[in-house]
Formats: sequence, structure tokens, C-alpha cells
Amino acid sequence: MGPALTRPCFCDACFGDMHVRHSARGYDRARDIQNPGRATRMTVPTPSADFEPELVLLLCSDPADAVTRALMQKRASLGWPLIALSAQQLIDGIELGTRWVVDGRRVDPDRTALINRLPLGDRLEPGPATPDATVVRQAVWCRLRDELGRFRYVSSLPTATSIMGCYGSLLDQWQDLPRLVPGLRVPEHSAASVPRALQGRVFAVNRWTPYSLGKPLDATGQSEVPATQRVDYVMPEGGMVHLAQVGDAMFFPNAPPTMSASQRQAMIDIARAFAAVSAIRVLEHALFLGDGPPVLYSSFPVPVMSGGHPLYAQLVEQGLTNDIRKWAGRRAA
Repeated sequence: MGPALTRPCFCDACFGDMHVRHSARGYDRARDIQNPGRATRMTVPTPSADFEPELVLLLCSDPADAVTRALMQKRASLGWPLIALSAQQLIDGIELGTRWVVDGRRVDPDRTALINRLPLGDRLEPGPATPDATVVRQAVWCRLRDELGRFRYVSSLPTATSIMGCYGSLLDQWQDLPRLVPGLRVPEHSAASVPRALQGRVFAVNRWTPYSLGKPLDATGQSEVPATQRVDYVMPEGGMVHLAQVGDAMFFPNAPPTMSASQRQAMIDIARAFAAVSAIRVLEHALFLGDGPPVLYSSFPVPVMSGGHPLYAQLVEQGLTNDIRKWAGRRAA
């Protein structure tokens, strides 16, 4: 019998984010699926068959999570058997080892696709913890990361700020993501750790709230956000557009009627660049779209804006089906 996981505290861990980088392969010709009566189009790559899993294992915590809900609704058409495990079942009832034992069934990680929808938590910000609690939490998350990393396909691995896996705070994203995706534009910003002079419409925001735009700074430059959590940024021009992505399948849940074909393509190119290198396969991007190139505000593993859209379940089904086959093949290469 393999060792079991002890009960974790689902908050911050102290190991650093590690991003899996893979060389980009050529993209298949994309096809657009028109949703009747709507302007929304979903871009889905032509399927390939580099990997056919024996089983899809869904680790979940919230039945209302849009990805979990879509997989449970579409399990009959997914093409592979699906087993859903709650966080509690993972903690209490799974034997870990070379193979996992799930309800008496041996699960071979090399022949299984794993979808990680474990608790993200209401806030990404680390809470107060004793040194002992921090060490225990770090050990549990590192162990879980190692276990999930053995699967041939995993939609995301635990990172320093989320057991589901995410890119951290707004400041983390604005500092790190342009290195992950060369050429990516993010807001000009300043924080206590990276002080800069900013010009223009400057806003202050809590770095741990990726779906808040914050508030404009007053003439004195003061803000109610604590200095340790505050990041200032120059508000880009234009409005906010969201792009839902599963692997290299994607759609715009709130595309403005004024969005041009070139602007649409520029944002698709950003998402495709993420798909080529990102270890987090389910994302929702928030981008400012003005007259110039799009500016990324945040990328988040929970589809806050797109999860309720009629197309989202289809995106999850088709996007994961294709991504499991293609991305797992890249990991094995």
C-alpha cells in the first residue's frame, strides 16, 4: 500500500513557481465553429492522436466550477472513461505509489490524463501561518506536485500560490509572463519591490485581486491598499476583452462589435503562444483592447467571465480532448 497524503491547508506554499517549457510545434489549421445567433466563434485546432489515455481522472472540489461541470455533463461524449475524485477523497482514500489505487482500480499515470481542479481559494494572498504549518503545507504541496507530475497529461500542477496552479499575483504576472511569452505587452507598473515613475492614468490595485481594476490614485498618490499588497499601473487604453482558452482551443465570450479581424488575430496569437509553453492548460485571459496591440491584464485558471457562456462546455470538451492528445505527446517527446 502506498503512502497517503496528509490533510493540507489550501493556501500558500513556499516553493517557487516552476513553468514547464516545451518547444512550439507547428499549429494545425484552425477551424471556426459559429454559434447560431451569436457573434462568438470558437477556434478549435484540427485534432491529432499522439496519445490516447485509458482513463481521465478529474480532481475537483467545487461542483459549480465551470470546468468540472462541463466534464461531468459531457463525460459520455468525451471518448474516454472519466473518474471524478473530490479533494476529500484524494486525501482520505487514495493509495499513492507507482500506480494509484482508486476504488480498487489501479491507475497507471503513464496511461492516464489528469485534470486538476483542486481548490484555488477565494484569495491568492498568503495568510498568516506558523513556521510549523508552513513547513507541513510546503511538504504536502511538493509531494502532490511530484505525484501529479508523473501523469502523462496534467492540466496544471500546484504552484507557489495555488494548489490548482496559477501565475500568481498581478505583479507576478506582469513581471514573469513577458519572459514566458516573448513580446507580450502588460501594463506599465510600479510596486515597492520594483519602484518606477508612472505617467498617465495611474491606478492602484491589490495585487492579489486579478479581476479588480483598482481605483485611480488621488493627487497625493495615496491609496487605501496596504503597501505590501499594492501595485500601481498605468491604465491601458480601450476596453476589457476576455479570451477563454483550453489548450489551443479558445473563444471570446464578450467580443466587442468593434473588434477588427487583426485585433482578434493578435489576441489569438497571444493565446497560441501560451498554448505552446504554458504548463497551465485551462486559462481565461483579460486583455485591454484599444487602437494598438492588446495589453494583457491577467491570466487566471478559473473562467470567471466565460464559465457561464453557452459555448464553454463545448470548449472544455473539444479543447481538452485535443489537448490531451497533443500536449501529452509533447511531454513524452
